[in-house]
Amino acid sequence: MRLLSLIFLIAAFSIIPVGLAAPQENKNSNEPNPGEDRVYKPNEVTKATVILFKPKADYTAAARKNRVSGTVALWAVLRVSGAVTNIRINVGLPDGLTQQAIDAARKIKFTPAEKDDRKVSVLVKLEYKFVCDPSCHGAP
Repeated sequence: MRLLSLIFLIAAFSIIPVGLAAPQENKNSNEPNPGEDRVYKPNEVTKATVILFKPKADYTAAARKNRVSGTVALWAVLRVSGAVTNIRINVGLPDGLTQQAIDAARKIKFTPAEKDDRKVSVLVKLEYKFVCDPSCHGAP
């Protein structure tokens, strides 16, 4: 009987810490946390973002020398505040061209997207094309 009581006490004490643990955040939830700036996909908004100014990305000297051509593809969030944030590289290029594209993307000016007459942040794909024609590498 005493052994049974001891086993019960041990079991009871091992359960208590689990019950006192802090609630876990639901990582699978699609609902944003209160006060969080939700980022929408382009197909989820009722009015698309309008790009007002997209600066050109410049060639670097190394890219000119090596005659690098191609497209840098970036993912970025266009925020309600007008900021371009969370820039991620989807496809990059060598010799500093990816960084040139990122620097240009940060300077984009736009009117934020809207969802149900409310301005919202949206995830977009940005592309910067680099074409190394004769003028690229200083040929006459």
